[in-house]
Amino acid sequence: MSDATAGTHDPAQQRLRAVAERLAARVGESLRSAGPIEIDAVSVRRFREAIGLDPDPRLGVPPAMLAHIFRPDVDLSADVRPRETIDSQLINPVNGGTDLLLHRRLALGDRLRCETRLHEVSVREGRSGPLVFVTTESVYVDAASTELGRIRHAMIYRGVAS
Repeated sequence: MSDATAGTHDPAQQRLRAVAERLAARVGESLRSAGPIEIDAVSVRRFREAIGLDPDPRLGVPPAMLAHIFRPDVDLSADVRPRETIDSQLINPVNGGTDLLLHRRLALGDRLRCETRLHEVSVREGRSGPLVFVTTESVYVDAASTELGRIRHAMIYRGVAS
């Protein structure tokens, strides 16, 4: 039996593929909505300080803050494995990367809302078997419903719960 066909009878790999198929059927679905939340000087000061910039909020809102505005609990200084998952059956997550598209600079006083949707689900073969790639897309709008930016975040899941 070749390596390519050996994994097709593995129950864990079959479960992983089944979870991926179930998630793929949900692409486009809203996962969460949040806001409005205001970009305030205290949050900007904390964020600037956490990423090693001069903490003075008058120096501007760093574009990367968009990804953290709705997640004040995130420790920017820690490099840890993500604790949340898109599906309780998927385990062993790895950060697959983040893309940010910003239409204009953020400013103190901006009131933002965010809508996060399931953007894409795919299965790819890795050296140790199939991996599930899950991409979410968050769209950020201001008080006038003008889009300020989008963030696509990919997670790679290397296993499935037994």
